[in-house]
Amino acid sequence: MKIHSSDKPHHEHAQGIVEFALVLPVLLLVMFGVIEVGRMLAIYSSVATASREAARYASASGRSPRNVPYYQDCIGMRAAAQRMGILVGINPNNVSISYDHGPNTGNPFGTCPAGTSTSAVTAILGDRVIIQVLAQYNPFLGLVRLPAFPMQSQTARTIIKDVKIKGTPVAFFPTVTPSRTNTYSLNQPVVTIISPSSGNTFGFGEVINFMGTALDVPDGDISHKITWTSSIDGWLGNGAGFSLATLSVGTHQIVATAKDSDGLTGMDSVTIVVNPYSTPTSSPTITPTGTATPTETSTPTITLTPTITLTPTIGPSPTPTETPTPTETPTPTATSTYTPTPTNTPTDTPTPTFTPLPCQIYPGTYTRVGNKITWNLVNNGPYTYTLRRLTLPWRLTGGKLDKVDFGTATIYPGDDGSEGSTFGPTVAEIIWTPTWPNFGFPSGPGLSKDFGFFWTKNIGAFTDLTIAVFTNDTTLTNCSISVIFN
Repeated sequence: MKIHSSDKPHHEHAQGIVEFALVLPVLLLVMFGVIEVGRMLAIYSSVATASREAARYASASGRSPRNVPYYQDCIGMRAAAQRMGILVGINPNNVSISYDHGPNTGNPFGTCPAGTSTSAVTAILGDRVIIQVLAQYNPFLGLVRLPAFPMQSQTARTIIKDVKIKGTPVAFFPTVTPSRTNTYSLNQPVVTIISPSSGNTFGFGEVINFMGTALDVPDGDISHKITWTSSIDGWLGNGAGFSLATLSVGTHQIVATAKDSDGLTGMDSVTIVVNPYSTPTSSPTITPTGTATPTETSTPTITLTPTITLTPTIGPSPTPTETPTPTETPTPTATSTYTPTPTNTPTDTPTPTFTPLPCQIYPGTYTRVGNKITWNLVNNGPYTYTLRRLTLPWRLTGGKLDKVDFGTATIYPGDDGSEGSTFGPTVAEIIWTPTWPNFGFPSGPGLSKDFGFFWTKNIGAFTDLTIAVFTNDTTLTNCSISVIFN
């Protein structure tokens, strides 16, 4: 009996192990080679994308969150590159920023070194920003004999600095009435006064709403930069809108101006009238009235008067017969007839007339001693007044306004460190909040009160008016007092 076995000889198993051992290094080499090549392509793609993203950020128009043009925002450009190269580990020192005037124009004219937040370069139309990003490639495993080498990508894009558009600005407030179209140059802001309208008339003490818009390319909406002034009262306020009830009596030219980041100024103006305080007066009027006057008229009436006539009859003698005969007899009767008779009856009818009340505060005198100016005011009237506004156009290089006294009270503590003004557009102007008695001027006649102005060093002569505006507490009319400290 023969027995057959299906087992292969032992030498065939050993042959398979040897063949696998021979092939395995090649397989591993191919597999890790594919991985390394993939890593290399991923690093290169990240570097190229990082440079493109940083250049795209720098070439945008407008201003960055740091309130500078995008091409000057070095921190923003490097942050954009880092966001796209996060898998590679790009750091700010590996991002190079430079500027040129276009292709084939020579060496860059400016750079933004690492560690700099913003660039001082000022670009013009046609200039480019150049972003170069660098990353180091290192093999993942030593099985693949690839050397370490740097990878870099450079992207250049033209800076969009100004886009000049001429058109009608967008209306931020609805209107159903025709409005002016301003003529302006391409670069200056477009300022439009929405309220009040030119020609409007107001009574003294009436609240007047001021509202306007300012649009600019490339700054956009800069309505918050509007400065409002009056030809009578000077500076009124800042911003897109506010309300005032203290405008002086007279014809005001209201001017709204706004300045953009390039230093260009746009403006708009309207003319309004503020009428003075009014008092009622009486004037006589004639009112016709009717009276009844009795008159006598004749009215005909009919009465019967008997008459005797003889009627012949056949018989021994005639027979008398009475026959009534009608006759008209005029009879006087009294009849009342209404006849209108005009009678002058005086009636008081109030007719408003404007009677301006004179200002009864007089500027008095002033003295200058070193760093102090004292200005004496005199109230010669029976009214009390409240200080509303003080315009003080001082200029003092290297010094500052230390404080302002009114009477015995310090009404300004002295925190103005500029050469001129931090309160108004061109002069130091303080708008007071009425607080009695610090800002009050008691009634006269003959009552005086002093302003005391103190600086940190000796002050010279003034060339402009110093103006104090008071409000009559009874009639609510404004009273402006001015002087030049020459």
